[in-house]
Amino acid sequence: MLERLLFFITHSINDLRVNRQRSLFSLLCIAAGVATIVSLQTLAIMINDTLTGSLQESNRGDLRLNPEGGWGGNTTELEESIGTGQAFTARGVAALQAWFDEHYPGTVLTYRQPLEGLGVGWSISAPDRDTDKMFILSFIIEADKYPVYGDVKSLDGDSLDEMLRGPNDIVLGQNLAEDLEAQVGDRVRVAGASQDFTVRGIVSTDAEAGFRNSGTGFLAGLFGFYYLDTSATTLFEGIQPGLADEIYVRLADPSEVDEVQRNLDRQFWAVGVSSTSDLRDQNSLISDRVDDLVVVMGLVSLLIGGIGIINTMLVIVSRRTTEVAVLKTLGLQPREITVLFLVEAIIMGFVGSLGGIVGGWGLAFLTKGFAETFLGQSLAFTIALRPALAGIAAGLVITTVFGFLPTLAASQIRPAVVLRPSETMIPKTGRLSAFVAMVCLIALMSLLAQQLMGDLLKDVPSINEIVTGIGAAFGLLMALPIILGDFLSMRARRRGRSWLLHLLRWPLILVGLTAAGGFFGYYTPALLILTVTTLLVGYMYLLFWWIIWAAGGGKLHEVRATALLMLFPAFWPLIPLIIVLVLPLWIIGRLIQRFAFIDLKIAMRGMLSTKSRGASTLLALVIGIFTLSVITMLVDSITKAFEQLLEDVTGGNVLVFTASASNETLDALRVKLEEQGDSIRSFSMLATYETQITSYWDVSENRAVRNNQLSGFFSSVDGRDITSNLPDVKMEQGRNLDPTLDGQPDAEGYWPAVIQRPSADEGFWSNFSDFGVGDRIKLRAGTGSSRGEVWFVVVGVTQEVDITAASNSRIFAPLEALRPYQPNDVLAIADVEESEIRKVRRSLSEVPGTFVLETRFINDLVNRLVEQFTSFPTL
Repeated sequence: MLERLLFFITHSINDLRVNRQRSLFSLLCIAAGVATIVSLQTLAIMINDTLTGSLQESNRGDLRLNPEGGWGGNTTELEESIGTGQAFTARGVAALQAWFDEHYPGTVLTYRQPLEGLGVGWSISAPDRDTDKMFILSFIIEADKYPVYGDVKSLDGDSLDEMLRGPNDIVLGQNLAEDLEAQVGDRVRVAGASQDFTVRGIVSTDAEAGFRNSGTGFLAGLFGFYYLDTSATTLFEGIQPGLADEIYVRLADPSEVDEVQRNLDRQFWAVGVSSTSDLRDQNSLISDRVDDLVVVMGLVSLLIGGIGIINTMLVIVSRRTTEVAVLKTLGLQPREITVLFLVEAIIMGFVGSLGGIVGGWGLAFLTKGFAETFLGQSLAFTIALRPALAGIAAGLVITTVFGFLPTLAASQIRPAVVLRPSETMIPKTGRLSAFVAMVCLIALMSLLAQQLMGDLLKDVPSINEIVTGIGAAFGLLMALPIILGDFLSMRARRRGRSWLLHLLRWPLILVGLTAAGGFFGYYTPALLILTVTTLLVGYMYLLFWWIIWAAGGGKLHEVRATALLMLFPAFWPLIPLIIVLVLPLWIIGRLIQRFAFIDLKIAMRGMLSTKSRGASTLLALVIGIFTLSVITMLVDSITKAFEQLLEDVTGGNVLVFTASASNETLDALRVKLEEQGDSIRSFSMLATYETQITSYWDVSENRAVRNNQLSGFFSSVDGRDITSNLPDVKMEQGRNLDPTLDGQPDAEGYWPAVIQRPSADEGFWSNFSDFGVGDRIKLRAGTGSSRGEVWFVVVGVTQEVDITAASNSRIFAPLEALRPYQPNDVLAIADVEESEIRKVRRSLSEVPGTFVLETRFINDLVNRLVEQFTSFPTL
């Protein structure tokens, strides 16, 4: 036995040496698949290490505190903020500090100050360089305390407290500085600030990017961020110093973090607590999802690589038919020929896997930038042992499994080929052998996939019952041909055979294989994916086989066996495709064979003679291209749909926000827009007014609706200019506002209004979905001394959201109906000539607290988000 194995190994190594080019191609196929697995799993480990390491730095403390509810004078509601809409007051911060000093002495607290007001701090510009950036995150911090763990250093090595010495000092994130083309010493302007700031330093994007600060780090890495000291709040109108939307806590003893969290939850019900333990669980979940993504991509790559290995092994077998025939004449049995080729495949798998491991580590190093883009966080390169072991196992299993069918064909080569050395046709494998080999391939691939997938399918309903049934079906399908073949053999050669022994054995085979298949399926849920994948791949392979046969003008008797497959219901979905695609192509192919020039005929016949390998090659190409195409088309459809939505709904390409809301600001902004002349094709003013419903008359039921039921729904109204730039929303009833009809109230004193109907999934509000045209509403509008009642009549009802609304208002009406009252928010929509946008922006910035947002920035925002999430799958 040992001598025979040594012969197999020696012969295989010699064959690999003789067949240099084909051996090299096989090794490259294996190495490519293994390199994919190793690189992806190495990246997954790097991601996991980054997410689960340095938790205190990622959380910005042992504990992170956020306000979650009213807590007397210790918390306050913010009018508009980038954060939660609530903040701790200075009194609340002091109360928490006192509690920690009493129960956990030595605890250090610091906080982040929120900026209130619509658009305040959201944009930044560098006037001297004529650059600007929107959607920026602000970190208003105590420079001498932040962060309580780790250090934030500038690119020149300075700390935050060394750079932020005064209220006019600012530190930029590197990605923001690059977008602004700003350098240390430049002057920058922050939306809502009364004075400009001087750039004192630039820090690495990693300082805040990634999964830090309850997810704001992801946005910081995507859009950019800046630091200001809390003393800078005096430069923003209406900002109350000492507020904190997040408090970062460093304990004297970090091991007490869970105990402190429990005590905080009991003592302060209005305080939300996020600990490093919570962050560990959250990041572990994210890491698991990334692992799942890696698994899916790795399985696709393995499938493509496996098809390449099958083709390579088929070529090797076809080139060595004479050699196999000689070995058979020397006494080797068919099973020994199979073992010989399997040994060769295993050697190729091992050698190719070693090359794939090295290549995988190299790929992981070269492509970790894609993963860093995906996560918005830097990764430390790591050479891990687990991916290498998984790569070797994958290479050996894949090569053995996908090389098994060609080796079965090699065992069928007859010794008589020695007399016809030019014969290179591979004999067909027996149907039973091929079927058993296919089932074994699915089983082995399922085991490999299960190791990669882990618990990916655990949440699928009734998964254990489904895969148990699939496994039992496979066992039954294997048992029936074995029993049938044994029965036919008994009938052919009855002498010396015991029918009783076989009759007893057949039920054992039937029950045993069925039970074994069910047991295998129960513990290998990946069998479901491999079964579905095999069916889909089989459909595509058969379709390509038919297409190649038709294009080559094949004869009908060549497809007799394949046509019989169409009798099974599982293959019926292919029949329409065969009729639509294959039949016309076959007619063309037959015409080519009859009338075309000889070179084309020979080429088509050559393609026809290798249609099996051609079909598998097309299959590999289609799988790879389909995967990339799905990603590309998804990205393209999302961006185009959103771009079209912006064009249809906004009615302009520029949105103008104001930090202060008053009629004076509204008038000043209108005057400034009118001064732009031909630079602006059209514009529309919007203002949101706080309202209280006093009367609602349902005209369809001819009755009044109780006001307290609708008070929340009609808490605000959007007043709009109706001469241009109205929201292009689809009306379910009635019409949109019309400048020719709605410039003044009707004869009864009612102003027209359009209502957005609540959808069925909006909980309580879904009970009020019967608004109709003609309903009458009386609202008390304005605040303070500027209050009064206005009557409206509903002229249109829609269920589409007006994304240009200045608030979450469900009703909009002509602006003139509400002009006597003070607004809560002011906004303008303008359609500006593209070449004039910068000039218009500079002019509008003269209105205090105003910043301009181009709709293309919103579209760019969506594009960047989509690209962020598709960069890793594209890799």
